[in-house]
Amino acid sequence: MKTKVLLLIFLATLSLNGFAQYNTQENMKWAFGSGAGLDFSSGSPVAITTSMTSGEGCAMVCDATGNLLFYTEGTKVWDRTGAVMPSGSSIVSFFTSSSTQGSLIAPVASNPNQYYVFSLEDYAGSSTYCRMDYCKVDMTLNGGLGDVVASSIGTVVTNQLAEKMMLVSGNACNLWLVTHRKDSTVFLAYSISGGGIAAPVSTNIGTFTGTDSYTIGVLKISPDRQHIISQVYPTGGAQGTELYDFDANTGNVSNCRVLMTGSPQYGADFSPNSSRVYCQEWGGQVDQYDITGGTAAAIMATRTTIISTSTYSDIKLGPDGKLYIRANAGATFLDAIPNPNVAGTGCGYSTSAVTLAGGSSVTLGLPNIYVKVSGGGDTSIKTINMNVCLHPTGVTITADTTGSIYYWNIGATTSSITATSLGDYWVIINNNCRVNIDTFHVTGTVFSIESNAYDTSLCANSAGIDLNAVSGYTNYMWQDGTTNMTSHVNTPGTYYVSYDSYCKQHIDTFHVGLQSLSFSLGADVSVCSNYEIIAPLSGSDLAYKWFDGSIGNSYSASRTGDYSLTITKGSCEAKDTIHVTFDRLSQNIPDTFICKETEFSIDLNCIRSPGVNVLWNDGSTNPVKTVKDSGTYWVYVSKGDCQILDTVRIVTGHCNCWHNVPSAFTPNGDGLNDIVCPKIQPGCTISSYQFSVYDRWGELVFTSDVPGWGWDGMYKGQPADLGVYMYSLTLFKGVYDKTASESGSITLIR
Repeated sequence: MKTKVLLLIFLATLSLNGFAQYNTQENMKWAFGSGAGLDFSSGSPVAITTSMTSGEGCAMVCDATGNLLFYTEGTKVWDRTGAVMPSGSSIVSFFTSSSTQGSLIAPVASNPNQYYVFSLEDYAGSSTYCRMDYCKVDMTLNGGLGDVVASSIGTVVTNQLAEKMMLVSGNACNLWLVTHRKDSTVFLAYSISGGGIAAPVSTNIGTFTGTDSYTIGVLKISPDRQHIISQVYPTGGAQGTELYDFDANTGNVSNCRVLMTGSPQYGADFSPNSSRVYCQEWGGQVDQYDITGGTAAAIMATRTTIISTSTYSDIKLGPDGKLYIRANAGATFLDAIPNPNVAGTGCGYSTSAVTLAGGSSVTLGLPNIYVKVSGGGDTSIKTINMNVCLHPTGVTITADTTGSIYYWNIGATTSSITATSLGDYWVIINNNCRVNIDTFHVTGTVFSIESNAYDTSLCANSAGIDLNAVSGYTNYMWQDGTTNMTSHVNTPGTYYVSYDSYCKQHIDTFHVGLQSLSFSLGADVSVCSNYEIIAPLSGSDLAYKWFDGSIGNSYSASRTGDYSLTITKGSCEAKDTIHVTFDRLSQNIPDTFICKETEFSIDLNCIRSPGVNVLWNDGSTNPVKTVKDSGTYWVYVSKGDCQILDTVRIVTGHCNCWHNVPSAFTPNGDGLNDIVCPKIQPGCTISSYQFSVYDRWGELVFTSDVPGWGWDGMYKGQPADLGVYMYSLTLFKGVYDKTASESGSITLIR
């Protein structure tokens, strides 16, 4: 019972505020086809007769209690008795009988007794004009049966339109009359309010192109006013189905999504909850789409064929929440989809669901919906994003506007609710001529608790250890009530701390046990080379620190001294030191050079410390060896495992060298004295050399920096003249590079 009451409140809110007006009292009777009609006053459709014959578009309106007022097919207006109104026999100068939505009735906001009757020319009547006119019906005329205001007949709105028009409740106490250009992707939305009919809001959006690309097919609005379905059966250009979004504040159309191409489409309507749309192809197939997915791909993926027939017609949502469809051409009954909110074929399909009154039949069109001005006044649709931390107690969501009636999607009727899960929540708020729909997208993080456990140890006889919570959080609380990030403990046991981060509580548990730690690096050692000290304990929970701050479980000792290591495990710490002594058997007896002209006797001294053994190459073991000859000598020194070999070289050489230059030479080719060059003592070391010869005029005839390379008496490829030539000689000779420089004469003799 409670659910039913809430639903009634919800439906009342919709009715008062312009949503889902398919089920208002003003739409309780239908007039359509050839003399056909239905009365939904009892909750189920009952067949009635009318005087109208309409091929396609038609419209009717009842009063606030559901009593029929009048109906039209766009060229004539009939009163409730079935008589043509006195001035209603010819309200336009064109044809509407083959216009998909050729007529529409809207209230005149400034006069509750008057109504607009809009007529839309069919494409067949004028392939180039396709205009929209309106006139007014005044219900105070003709004895209360109503009549067309004669002066209003033929009021032109615009031309070049497709056979599409519909009414939508606006958000500023207005209505939107929405239609479409026939030859372009332009929507026109005319605001109808107390000030009359305003200039249209134009939106250029869509995908179909070509001459008269949007000519035929219905235009429908979803009950929640969020979406437009446009069916296209062109006389030129593309064909198919487009789904759009509609803004009841501005009249703008947006977000075109193509659901079908390449197939002519005619009738369509939405489910009562606006979640699904039903489309009928020209050939008769009825498809269902779930439009909640948002994107074209997601919507198209839900396409389900409900039935395949051989005919086509409009589809109309009835006041009873069912969809009605013409079964076939000239049918005397209507088919129905009884559960249009249900996904897929679960929506059902009932053939011959309603039998029409005798002598009447249905053609293509079903009546355009009548929409009240009071349904759209100052309506506000808001989307509110909430990023929250969702605790188990939930989060409070409050309607953004104060109103007299609230209806939430979870059934609540208060201004605030408590959301216990993330997701979307909406509330419809009624306040006289104002409807607010607030949608709350509640996203964020669900509150959680994270627990971690750590094992640590307390060293026996220590002063205790510090247990540290993770830094950077808030609200630290230990089991003893302290609120610091660190807690000092000196006894084993289990300790815990809780702390907070965004939308999460952390609980760390510390299991503190007892342990001890000791080790030895071993006895002091004497070594003669680098010594690797290895820690005797290993494990991933151990930390090593040597005397110089280095870490690691080993250390390479390279000099005599003390080497200490500290090992830490948890709160335990142990330390040991080893002394390393290095026995360096260093020897470096220098090599010696002696002049060859000198007799010598040299003592080679070996460094000998206590306990060191000495062995020379001749077998002697004395630390001092006397040598009087040049040569190579070695000494072998050892102590325990340490040993070293040193080699000494005694080298002799000329310290001073003789040289001379011949005074004459005979370059005659006899092999004797053919070349003149300085003679140098054999074995003498020459580090630099320059020998040059000049003629008597001082011209250079020969020069060489290579010892032993002399002049052969040739000059410029010819034998030089006989006579005296001058020479100069500079050289660095002997072990000590003594400089010698001289000049003189040389006689060339043939």
